[in-house]
Amino acid sequence: MTSRSKTNSTKKPIYDWIYLARIIGSLAVVGLHLNTFIAASWLRWSLIASTIWAVPVFIMISGALMPKSLSRRLLRLLPLIFIWLPAYYIYSHQNQVFDFWQMLTKIFIYGEVGHLYFFLILVELAVITPIINKYILNLAGFKMVGLIGALALLGVFWNNRSPYAITFFIPYLSYYLLGNYLNQFKISTQVLLASKIGFGLSIISLLIAIWLFDGHGFLFRHSNPLIFTLAATGFMWLKATKFQFSKVKFVSNLTLGVYILHPILIDLVLNGQTQIPNSWLIPLTLLIFTACATITFLLKKNPLTARLGMV
Repeated sequence: MTSRSKTNSTKKPIYDWIYLARIIGSLAVVGLHLNTFIAASWLRWSLIASTIWAVPVFIMISGALMPKSLSRRLLRLLPLIFIWLPAYYIYSHQNQVFDFWQMLTKIFIYGEVGHLYFFLILVELAVITPIINKYILNLAGFKMVGLIGALALLGVFWNNRSPYAITFFIPYLSYYLLGNYLNQFKISTQVLLASKIGFGLSIISLLIAIWLFDGHGFLFRHSNPLIFTLAATGFMWLKATKFQFSKVKFVSNLTLGVYILHPILIDLVLNGQTQIPNSWLIPLTLLIFTACATITFLLKKNPLTARLGMV
């Protein structure tokens, strides 16, 4: 584990394992979306069960890096909201008559922006972060664990009942607090072993549940307790990783662009195909990830897009 770097009071230090987590999470997200193009089989369900924790772990990373300053995070998020959400909406409705006010309603009231709903969640969590910093983070460990458990249970019962974007964060609040809590938690050898066993058992349990309940939709929602356990144990496993690689930070800094761009690249590469051979999944995942990372690198180098904070 690397030591903390010197930072100001409003910025959390970032560790090598967080860079690695972003890369693995991004690969998992690309693989998850490509999974929808292979035939329903135990291979498909196994791959989904192994990677469906990716978005919750991104929320947990955001919690681990929870800022003291609301303005710092909002300044980073708002360009993403006002550039990419309309761009994605226009792209996905390109064959329909464009209506500006309908677009604003669909995006900001109902959150109809596909995978970019993630940004709406981050903004909502950022807005309530000052309250969390003031009233919640000082809770004793036992009380914090109880609160996280209660919020996770709320997520189960909430089950995406509200159609309004402003409530999207509710099932993810437990992940946000858990990421902050586990970031300060010492991962001993025993805890690491338990997290690895818990991760494996959660995948097996999820596969059994998919078989028993015929792939019921709730099983694939992030409020599913099995996915919560996957994310928590996977997070601890990553946190204990001693992985070191000179380019890990460089690649990690491109993963936001990978998350934003990959559905468009998948659409362009597959060109209308509705199914691909199983053997294509891993090569295509790596190809899409690399292509999106390359485009992101070019956008970061472009003075205009870099100034706009697009990626």
